[in-house]
Amino acid sequence: MAFKISCPRLTPLQSRVAVSSFATVLMITLLVLWTLPPSAYSQSIPDLGSGHRVHHHHPSSETSANDRSPVLEGFSTFFNPLIQSTEESQSWADTISPEGAELHDLLPGVLQERQGGPFLNSLVKDQYRNFNIKPGEVQLWGLDTEQLFADAGRSGSSNVFVDIERNSRIRTVYFGFNTCWGPTAPNNTRAIPPNLTLYASNATANKSPGPFANPRQQIVIPVIEGFANVTLNASSTVYLSVVASNITAEMGNFTGFYNYEIIASTKRAYYGWYKFQNLYLIDSDSSNALLISGNETAYDKATNVSAIRPPYTFFAHPANDTAVNGLRRSWCGLKARASLSASSGDISMTRRGLGNKVKEQIYLKGLKPNTTYNIWLAKQNNETEGGFIYSAVNLTTKSDGNCRVIYDLQFCSEVAYAVPTNDTIFQNMPHLARFYDTYASSWYANFSYSLQQVQCNTTSDREYSHLRSCDDCDKAYKTWLCATTIPRCADYSSDASFLAERSRGDGQDNGPTKIFLEDGRIVDIELGNVTNDDGSTPPTFKAASRNILIDEVVKLSGEFGVQLS
Repeated sequence: MAFKISCPRLTPLQSRVAVSSFATVLMITLLVLWTLPPSAYSQSIPDLGSGHRVHHHHPSSETSANDRSPVLEGFSTFFNPLIQSTEESQSWADTISPEGAELHDLLPGVLQERQGGPFLNSLVKDQYRNFNIKPGEVQLWGLDTEQLFADAGRSGSSNVFVDIERNSRIRTVYFGFNTCWGPTAPNNTRAIPPNLTLYASNATANKSPGPFANPRQQIVIPVIEGFANVTLNASSTVYLSVVASNITAEMGNFTGFYNYEIIASTKRAYYGWYKFQNLYLIDSDSSNALLISGNETAYDKATNVSAIRPPYTFFAHPANDTAVNGLRRSWCGLKARASLSASSGDISMTRRGLGNKVKEQIYLKGLKPNTTYNIWLAKQNNETEGGFIYSAVNLTTKSDGNCRVIYDLQFCSEVAYAVPTNDTIFQNMPHLARFYDTYASSWYANFSYSLQQVQCNTTSDREYSHLRSCDDCDKAYKTWLCATTIPRCADYSSDASFLAERSRGDGQDNGPTKIFLEDGRIVDIELGNVTNDDGSTPPTFKAASRNILIDEVVKLSGEFGVQLS
């Protein structure tokens, strides 16, 4: 017996819905299958403590070992995922530990003799080592595996990675190097001895890197102006050689040896050099100079600058002196050979200048007239010796003694430059600064009274101006007043177009007619106390300066130039 089963007929709308639903389910299924990993695996990883990252290398069967090795300055197959040298820096994301890497081949603090090579000196992390090296000598250093991973399991330790495929640990090492001094040239000539050279290796196949080792298993780091550093990754002992070239007669008759400092760390670099300048000359006189650093942006407007510890120090040396030749990027070199340092100046913090930002200012003392100096801003490490050097700033002191730099005035707070002076009368800078500041502020009182008559703090329809406030007016007048009453001083020999000559004729140099007292008063000198050598009364003094007190009180011993306002 046959039965007929009637199939339900779908309407056109139902047919489209069914097809769309089927297509959607199919696309979702394909998307899920596409995102699933092809396989799963598990592998034990050593306990490194908190804060450590896992470095996973994915090998490619189609790529040979030589293709995976980094190439640096013509060298290849150098096991090093991260290299940063003195002048260049390159990095590689993945690496493979060398086959058969030894776990430990150098005991801390032990001096080992290498068969057929130099002694191996051990490095202890974060400890400086100071050594002498003779021309033609090679000295070998090593940071062993035990030192490399000494604190790898402690909380807060850093720069530890894991190669999961080979189950080996890798850590970043920072080597810092400074030449402190070198062989000296005869007769104080400008000749410079050859620079030292560093050779680094983290391959167990090259435990004595140097000029005659396999170049494919090491990197060469030149020491430039006394500074070099290298940053690399390692899973076992790292080796570094210091090489001093032979000095031939053609190079010069140098005598003595090199002295250097070396340090290794897994935390940070201890030495550094910046190509840019972070120091700016404000002005100088014949024996002093005022310089200021770039803005310190970590502080807000409410921060009291007197409570801030100055972050920088400095080194200074005459530009034509050869004592720092070859050491201009070296912390220990400048510290040992620069003629002037922080003890030769006053360092403080200020907000003077555009933007009202925090800056460090350096008042450098003890300079020689008409001499060009190199000034290096430097930032010392917080807890240890060493630090970072900035490129040098050049300045030339004035030749005449009629100008002196003043700064940190109470009323004219933006004034910071050289002004006319007489060292016989004003024997220190604060006394001279107070003289000019007192004179400028005495002229401000009348303007202050006039400003009080202007409607400042009132409704908008009664304000004197909708564009500027009384504070703006007060600030502008104060700036003008200080600029006109405190002239900027320059050498009389300067031919700058913005300077005006201030001089006196013969017979007018008879000493001051007024005196500035410590309490701020300016009083006349009794006529009986001002006489010529023959006892006669001197002629009336003719002022040549716009500020008459410069002629009556300062009474310069010669001519000078002032900047036009």
